[in-house]
Amino acid sequence: GNNGHSADSAGKVLKADRLAEGLSQQELADCIGISKMAVSKLERGEMLPSPGTLGAIAATFKMSVESYLRYVLQDYAAAHGKFEVEIKNVG
Repeated sequence: GNNGHSADSAGKVLKADRLAEGLSQQELADCIGISKMAVSKLERGEMLPSPGTLGAIAATFKMSVESYLRYVLQDYAAAHGKFEVEIKNVG
């Protein structure tokens, strides 16, 4: 297996949330408007979500976009080496 990902990678968080809601990959795909294959790739960490998908996932699981985005950015940093990003809190 690939031990490069932290235990709380975005894909693992997504899968855990999906299972907690009792959704299949297909049901989640339908909810957020992407293909089942895309859900599978997101969960395996083979793909990072687009901003639109990110928002749909957050809404589906009643989670803030920032909290999920933090995992996505950790994954991105792990995949691409040192990567700095600043998220400005609005308000």
